[in-house]
Amino acid sequence: MNKSLDTSAEALDDDAKKIYDTLTTTSQKRALLLSELAKAQDKINKERNEQRSKILNNKNSVINNTSTEWLQARDSMYALNNAQLYAYIDQMDDLAEGTEQFVQTLLEGVPAAKAYEILQNPERIKEYINEVQNGIEVFNDESKSLRERVAAYNQLRDSITDPEMRDALMEVYSE
Repeated sequence: MNKSLDTSAEALDDDAKKIYDTLTTTSQKRALLLSELAKAQDKINKERNEQRSKILNNKNSVINNTSTEWLQARDSMYALNNAQLYAYIDQMDDLAEGTEQFVQTLLEGVPAAKAYEILQNPERIKEYINEVQNGIEVFNDESKSLRERVAAYNQLRDSITDPEMRDALMEVYSE
């Protein structure tokens, strides 16, 4: 356990490393690492919220402007949606294998206007996860017959109620 803690401590900034090096018990070291992790997570969440606000307050520019700044903001929008996907995935039990990758592929395949809409209402991501649970394992299983995989694809397509997400599915998996 000490070796794992020491390995984790290597990622600390210099001030935190100095404090870590003075600690003598495993529980003290673990508490410090958890505290630093919480600080880092808070910082990341603050930065994400700032990005999210900037994007949501500039819809037209994010969707239509092709300057470098707004293209980066658009990329951030997709990344924020993926981060929300990961957060939901981490909260779920009994997730069908391949669901995360499948929904991520769909989120990355939608037009910017749809990605903006999802950023406005991130609960939709949870709905997409639930919609594709049935059929995803067969769809991704290359040992299944072509007929079974096509049937699973059709089931997935039909389970997605959002027309733009269905279009993204058809675009991404057109071959």
